[in-house]
Amino acid sequence: MKNVSVHAMERHDILGRSNSVSATTMIMGLLMCCGDARAQAAGPGGRPQFEPASVFVTAGNTCAIHPEGNPDPKQSVPISADGDGVARFLAVRPTLPAGSANVVDRLQLDCTDSNGSASTYSVDLRSNATFAPRPFNPALTNLTFRPALTGDPLSYTQPELIQGGYGLRPDPNQNPDGYQRWLAAASTPTYKLRGHRTSQAATISRPRAATRLSGGSTVREPAAMAVNTQPTSAAQVYWTGANLVGSYQKNATSSKTYSYVMNEATFNVPYVKPGGLGTATTWMSIWNGLDNGPTSTNDPYLFQAVVSVYATATAATTPVYGIHHQDFEHVTCPATPSCTNAGNDTAAVNFTPNPGDTIYAQEWYCDAQGRMNLSGGYACSLMHDVTQGMEWDCTLANSSDCQSYTLPAAALVNGAIGQTAEFIIENDTDEAVENSHQWPDFSASPVTMTGSACVVQGSGAGGTCAKIVTTSSDPLVVLQTDNTAATPRGDGHLLITLPTGGVTWADLATNVYNWNGENFNSYVPGCATSIAVGPDVPGGLTNGNGTPWITGCSAGADGNFDVYQLQPYFAPVSGTQQEGTWVRMQDDIATQVAVSKDGFVWAINAAGNILNWDGTNFVNTTSGCAKSIAVGPSSAYLNYGTPWIVGCNAGADGNYSVYELLAGGDASFHLTGWAKMEDDVATQIAVSPDGTPWAINASGQILYWNGTKFVVNAQNGCATSIGVGPSSRGLTDGTPWTTGCTPDANGNYTVYQMQTGGAWVEMQEGVGLRIAVSPDNGIAWATSQRLP
Repeated sequence: MKNVSVHAMERHDILGRSNSVSATTMIMGLLMCCGDARAQAAGPGGRPQFEPASVFVTAGNTCAIHPEGNPDPKQSVPISADGDGVARFLAVRPTLPAGSANVVDRLQLDCTDSNGSASTYSVDLRSNATFAPRPFNPALTNLTFRPALTGDPLSYTQPELIQGGYGLRPDPNQNPDGYQRWLAAASTPTYKLRGHRTSQAATISRPRAATRLSGGSTVREPAAMAVNTQPTSAAQVYWTGANLVGSYQKNATSSKTYSYVMNEATFNVPYVKPGGLGTATTWMSIWNGLDNGPTSTNDPYLFQAVVSVYATATAATTPVYGIHHQDFEHVTCPATPSCTNAGNDTAAVNFTPNPGDTIYAQEWYCDAQGRMNLSGGYACSLMHDVTQGMEWDCTLANSSDCQSYTLPAAALVNGAIGQTAEFIIENDTDEAVENSHQWPDFSASPVTMTGSACVVQGSGAGGTCAKIVTTSSDPLVVLQTDNTAATPRGDGHLLITLPTGGVTWADLATNVYNWNGENFNSYVPGCATSIAVGPDVPGGLTNGNGTPWITGCSAGADGNFDVYQLQPYFAPVSGTQQEGTWVRMQDDIATQVAVSKDGFVWAINAAGNILNWDGTNFVNTTSGCAKSIAVGPSSAYLNYGTPWIVGCNAGADGNYSVYELLAGGDASFHLTGWAKMEDDVATQIAVSPDGTPWAINASGQILYWNGTKFVVNAQNGCATSIGVGPSSRGLTDGTPWTTGCTPDANGNYTVYQMQTGGAWVEMQEGVGLRIAVSPDNGIAWATSQRLP
């Protein structure tokens, strides 16, 4: 939605807004409860829930809402009083007694009117009056009423519809689904929001400072497709969704060039869970638009209609919703009133959509009268809250409600605009909070966007589309993936699917992380119940982090899980290697996996059977029964790693015997059986890359093999899981990582690493359940508690 070069300017507007209010900052705001969500009102399953709240504030005031007595901009959300004199948001009622820890009883609005005069309002979250219904009352505004379209919708001319505030009518024969989406909006009586008029001023050129698309995959003629997501660096912005690019063809002259001239879509405003995902400040936006290319590093012509979500982490929660449109580099900045960012109109009358509302949005290139024309010199948009009957109609150059955007001359040359039509959900968090990349938790209401684009040859001035394309019919669709490098949890990564004609986003179950040198960072979204890490392999992942294997999160009827390996992902068109994707190796087969430093994979299943990977399947080549398995390097007569297990018969103290697999006679993997190494000693086993076994017992004590027996390590410690990497920091029997014994509030444990002198050093709090370490560079991987 925004480029990196304008982050500082826009962040100032979001967190420290002055009396000049940009429509771009009419955002959905949240103050999320991350201190102790249980201190607020709980919904189903004990989770806190939002309720509509409001306070009377002078119409047109712009405010910052925050916990009373805590004006920290990071805990503050900008909101505006709607045109009927009400500031609307959502909040969570406190349930614990006043004064309890982590409970916010009151919010404060610090407001400024158009003359710069300040005022303060207090919001009592324990008062029923705060949560009294106050639907938007257009009778208290001077908004223009636009009646529902009546009679035969096809009997009106396109100019009549545009003048009446009904937008562009799709052809019912060429685009029947688009026609029905338009008709649903046109048939709803509505009030028209008003924006300030634009005026002539110097066009501001601001080329993008970073590549817009990173880690995208290309899909030809998709019907329905799920796409794994990849992380990227913290310096980039994160887009997820679909770009239609295949219908654009720049030819020798404008009359022969094919372009996307109009984009239309319907999508829902999501509900957001208070304190979901354990995130701090988050911000996302949902939009469709027109652009000049998905991979350009200098991408100035981006035109979009947007709904946004902004969230901060406090003990109170306060969403505020708004709709806006914006344009990068197309337009001139209004002289009166001035705007902070070129292309972002300021709103004179504000309106608050609600979660669950249906939004219909159109963007098209037009002439001064709003007629579709790639060379017409203007950019038109219409956003309609169909549920509440409010629209922002910016389709005429001389409109008294909201003017269309004026295009600069540079945008009217052959091939400069209309190269892509986009359907996007965007993680804007890094623009609000430096180096933070989390999504809000909107898993309760996944966002679905369904739409189409009109392709024309030449200018399309006649209003006729050469063809209509969707994510199912465009010859080339680029999927922009969720690149969020979320810390400490990556549960907010998204799964993209492409149903016929639409784009759907839903939370992707994610609980697999790797250590990035500072914390555990979501790598490639996946869900695991056990994890083991082998070496980097030729032709595979070569980033030094090792090659993880996992058992999935959905058990079969026999109690076993599918097994996956992380493998490299290559973009189909460019052939460039991306970070990776989880590949299912075998269905319904195991409960735990283990990998040797040589890359040999073993597993155990729900019945305790011991299996090894033969390159195609897991096979049972040895007898025995195991509750835990680990694999050391290949040794005499064992060419496929040397497994160690804990058996299946527990002693009175809850511990099991430990066994090592032996082989002999020749080098043909001739197994002689399991040798008992020690009775009644451990519940879990791990082996270092050099072959030293480590273990945990039923009391959580951490043990290592001294060549004769398991002994408690000198620095003690308590662990619920253990993994061992190569020796480092003066250690000679490998470098263990553990998860501790005291659970965090989120159900996870603190992760520790043994360092110099055998001391246990805390690496990160509340992050892991199971731990594994790569044999190459000693990179630790962890799985976390899955969210309910």
